[in-house]
Amino acid sequence: MQYNRKQLIPTIAVAAALALAGFFLVRHAHGQDAAPDAGSAPAGVTTVSDTGRRVLQIRTVPVRMQGLPGLVQATGLVSFPADRTVNISPRLQGRVRAVYVHVGDHVAAGQALALLDSTDAATARTTDTENQNKLRLAAIALQRNEILFRLGTPEVTQAEAAVQQAEEHTAYTRDALAKIRLQAKIGGFNQQPLEAARTAEVQARSALDAARQDLDLAQRARDRMAKLVSIGVNAQQDLEADENTLAKARVTVGSDQDQLRLAQEALTRETKAFRTNLYTDQSVRTAEDAYQAALLQQSGAARALLLARAAIRTNLEQSQSDYRNALSDAQNSRNALHLLGDPGPDGTVRVTAPIFGVITARSVSPGQVVDQSQETPWNMFTLSDNATVWVECDVYEKDLASVAEGQPVQVRVDALPGRVFDGVVRHIAPTLDPKSRAVKVRAEIANPAGLLKDGMFAEMTVHTGRGLSAPVIPVAAVQHDGGGDFVYVAQGGAYARRPVRLGTQKNGLCQIASGVRPGERVVTSGALFLGAQTSSD
Repeated sequence: MQYNRKQLIPTIAVAAALALAGFFLVRHAHGQDAAPDAGSAPAGVTTVSDTGRRVLQIRTVPVRMQGLPGLVQATGLVSFPADRTVNISPRLQGRVRAVYVHVGDHVAAGQALALLDSTDAATARTTDTENQNKLRLAAIALQRNEILFRLGTPEVTQAEAAVQQAEEHTAYTRDALAKIRLQAKIGGFNQQPLEAARTAEVQARSALDAARQDLDLAQRARDRMAKLVSIGVNAQQDLEADENTLAKARVTVGSDQDQLRLAQEALTRETKAFRTNLYTDQSVRTAEDAYQAALLQQSGAARALLLARAAIRTNLEQSQSDYRNALSDAQNSRNALHLLGDPGPDGTVRVTAPIFGVITARSVSPGQVVDQSQETPWNMFTLSDNATVWVECDVYEKDLASVAEGQPVQVRVDALPGRVFDGVVRHIAPTLDPKSRAVKVRAEIANPAGLLKDGMFAEMTVHTGRGLSAPVIPVAAVQHDGGGDFVYVAQGGAYARRPVRLGTQKNGLCQIASGVRPGERVVTSGALFLGAQTSSD
């Protein structure tokens, strides 16, 4: 007890000294620091000297516009995803020879679950063998008729030669017409390209003259600036700017020289083309007539070939139809075998897992007779992929507007205290329960270790992002008394007590519905001394 008393005495003394010093400094600000003609401080405003602020450690922060993070709490149940839960019920009749799994076993995709002896499977295997043989014979017949159609009769061979000759003649006349049109396009009987070339040459020469004048001016400016820099009148960077302008002028002159050269070459070419007068309207019309005649000849040869092949087309079309039917039957029988689990030649069927997951239900035993001929098939196994689970919770109408698909969630379950599971909102029900005024919200949670079980009670927190922006201050700046909530707002060397209306509070921050404006500074440390001074006043 003596040790505690010794320890408290210095502490109390220091606190009392600070309080007394703060009170004196505040009073001193009201008394001596204030000029006689300044008048008294307004009600609710405390003036503190610079020394007082340092001693009392008064700190302020600015009011900022900010949206606070939103959270929605809900409760619900863990369930295995319905879209990754499979009921296994092979559509056949037979007897169970063996069962390899039990409820709770984890299985891989393709793993055998049971083995059946089935006469249906044996019949399907026989049907598939027959259909595959029919397909092979139909393919042989089709190949034979295709060879006959391709090689054809003497009439077909002669018609094919005529078509080839007509195509070659058409190609020749088409190329000749293209050459004549090309020559006409470059001005064989048209003076317009020549006039355009002359105009382009004049414009290029004019541009070059202007560029040379600019180059001469830039050179003179650079030389003048160099002299000024050498005698210390101007700075080196002014000379660098003029040198940059001179370099650009030189580039422009070079570019315009190239443009003039190209324009002169084009003018020379167009002058030659115009003077030679290569094309006439008659030559173009003659080439077009020759090309049209070649097209007609090619069309007639093609029709003759079609007529020659018509005699052997019927057999080919029939064999194609037979092959398509045989292929369809073979594919259907192979698909039936695949649906039955690809039974062996003796009719044994391996019932396999279509997906990775855990066996959640089993209703079959060795020796049991399976009859799946009924309209509603008998479910042998239920398999669920529990690598991810669903958590369905009720979100009430007041929180619904802030919840959206894709938002992150955190889930906790009573069976695993201290563990937090992350997930994402995947579905929001389109209807509202009229009794509870809540909507079902489904989140998808990763469950790689399988710790979350179907039917567990869960608490879910939805992170809805930031809310609407509003003035925000630290919670430490808010003071309370019988009259409500208030803050101290810094105004130069004075501090005004200002009532406020509080909004949302998150993570040590508080939104202010009214009372302060963005940019104002509020006191976060030392408000106790300001409050004492205000009370004494």
